[in-house]
Amino acid sequence: MRFKIEEDTNIFDDKTNCIHGNFLQTSSWGKLKQYEGWTPLNIIFYDSELVIGYAIALVRKQSFFKIMYIPRGPIVEDFKYLEEVINTLKSIAEKQGCSMLKIEPDIEYKEEYLDYFKNFKISKKIIQPLATGILNLKLTEEELIKNIESKKRVRVRNKFNLEFKREDENIEGFYSIHKKTSENQNFKTRSMEYFKRIKDIFQNNIRVYCVYKD
Repeated sequence: MRFKIEEDTNIFDDKTNCIHGNFLQTSSWGKLKQYEGWTPLNIIFYDSELVIGYAIALVRKQSFFKIMYIPRGPIVEDFKYLEEVINTLKSIAEKQGCSMLKIEPDIEYKEEYLDYFKNFKISKKIIQPLATGILNLKLTEEELIKNIESKKRVRVRNKFNLEFKREDENIEGFYSIHKKTSENQNFKTRSMEYFKRIKDIFQNNIRVYCVYKD
């Protein structure tokens, strides 16, 4: 296996359609994190001439050490390549002068995969959700909500007098609710300027929908 660090900053922006893809593994996310002092590396992995994986690796000097962080990655098309990709990333991190490599591969939990991570420790600072869900929008409403507990199902059905509007420029409206939710649910958030920057960088790949009642 070989790898290449690409200079093309848009190289991965069409990769989110990959079954294992994630928007945190796009070049646009790498551009966003540059504002926070990270240096993004666009890494592609090859088996001969076949692309078998990629990673947006973020490098930054912390207070006493240098870290390479791969949010929701690396991405591999086939898990048989995962061990070799991880070992290659370790080598790249060392060449970058990093003393820590943090990865978050977004993969299904299986006992057979645990050996790949036997030399890693679970981070005390967990930023990303431990579990995520994928919603199949081709299903009907009844099919979507059948697995929701009954009390919450009533709330979903009680959608009368609601109006949905796409308002991509209404970052302020989004942020006001996001801020209140973070306070109520006790999780950390960012400034409104941060979300405006996301909108500027991702452009048409970000959509804002507002819901109005009555």
